[in-house]
Amino acid sequence: MKKFLLRTGLLALLAFMTLLLAVSVMGILAINKENLSLHVINRIQGIELNALY
Repeated sequence: MKKFLLRTGLLALLAFMTLLLAVSVMGILAINKENLSLHVINRIQGIELNALY
């Protein structure tokens, strides 16, 4: 079996870390979008509740 070179290992590690970073950024963006949606829902419900009083 051919031994992996140091360069090959480092490139594989770099690719893996880049993939993890991309997934993390996508997760943060999704959480921020969900947070904004919940703010809109809270505002709408607040307006509707104020109409009851």
